[in-house]
Amino acid sequence: MNIIHQALDFVQRLLHPDDPRRCPRCKKRMTKKNGTREVTIRDLDGVRKERHQNWWCHLCQKSYYVSDPRREKYARYTRRVKRKGLDMYIHMGGSLRAVAEWLRSEINPGTERARGVGPLERAEG
Repeated sequence: MNIIHQALDFVQRLLHPDDPRRCPRCKKRMTKKNGTREVTIRDLDGVRKERHQNWWCHLCQKSYYVSDPRREKYARYTRRVKRKGLDMYIHMGGSLRAVAEWLRSEINPGTERARGVGPLERAEG
């Protein structure tokens, strides 16, 4: 599968997520809800906690969950935060550490070191 087919498949999965009732291992629908778990969503809107549904497959005898389309599996930050950080780093320059610090202070106001000068303002000298 070439890179174009992978990109099309990725976009289709974002636009039309899989049926959560269908087991990812055996592809059958003999499943039931199996409690919830708390996840922390770190997005440009701020940090918030949400509850996500776990599922149990009767045939596989295993638990699974459907990943959130806003972020990758095991990722701390959503795709929007990563994309904004990459855009800031490429288009405005500077160091990756400074961009990450700026994004963290934007997501969690008051908890990180906020810069006195905005990233768009260049120092004259």
